[in-house]
Amino acid sequence: MSVKMNLTDTFCILKTSNRYSMKVILDIKDTKADFVMELLHSLSYVKTKPLTPYKAKVLQDVAEAVDEMRKVKSGKLKARNVGALINEL
Repeated sequence: MSVKMNLTDTFCILKTSNRYSMKVILDIKDTKADFVMELLHSLSYVKTKPLTPYKAKVLQDVAEAVDEMRKVKSGKLKARNVGALINEL
């Protein structure tokens, strides 16, 4: 499953309180964020933790890097050589 994120939106990590918990990232429009957060807080089995803009950006960058690696492995994208990568840095 691919997750697309926009830094202008509100991000939350949800964790259920059972032993085998699932974490979910939501991409919520700012206009609906208060409603969704209030709804989630009303569920005793859900814990929420908003992401900072920095953490959201890091998560987005990692998701893009993983997606790029999958494309390289499947042959849909050509890999760059290490020299080009170092020059970019």
